[in-house]
Amino acid sequence: MPDLPNSLDDAMRSPVEKFELGLGECVFTNAPMLVRTVLGSCVCVTFHHPRTGCASAFHAVMPEADLKNAGKFCKFVDTAISSVVFRFVTQDIPFDEVVVKLFGGSNKFSASQPTKAKKILDVGMKNVAAAKAHLRNYGFRLRIQDVRGDVGRTLYFHTGSGNVWIKKHMASSLRQTSIPEENVFHALPLKKGECRYVELR
Repeated sequence: MPDLPNSLDDAMRSPVEKFELGLGECVFTNAPMLVRTVLGSCVCVTFHHPRTGCASAFHAVMPEADLKNAGKFCKFVDTAISSVVFRFVTQDIPFDEVVVKLFGGSNKFSASQPTKAKKILDVGMKNVAAAKAHLRNYGFRLRIQDVRGDVGRTLYFHTGSGNVWIKKHMASSLRQTSIPEENVFHALPLKKGECRYVELR
């Protein structure tokens, strides 16, 4: 088994495939890869099963799907989680063995706006609440979260180790990597709205 990265620089230097997770996309894999996604009010939940190395992540835009959006599973928090759940069920993986982490859901509305208006328009708050509720309903235990605030995040998820690194925009809590990222990350071989099983081994 290859050494697992302890830092984002290590992950960037590693020979694993590096992919960009786009809006409304989710992935399930049994292979080590480095996944990057950029979050504002959207949320990303990462899932990692240490025993098998199976991992999953999604980038959901809105909290709950409706009938007119049937089929766009990964765009919505509720259906993205159910799509990932299906993948873990097909692999016969108990949910209590999965390490689950939640990120994103920022509110970029100005502090000068009325509180009532901010609450109504705060999609990030609704996304975070939906994610926590649906994860809890399925029996997942949330291990780590970095949510809310008023800045965006760039997230890096190493599926082989389950490690996640976060860069907060304009107030970075993580120093820039020494590895140039241009032309390093590529589009995932996914169809929008479908949780695809990407098997790279």
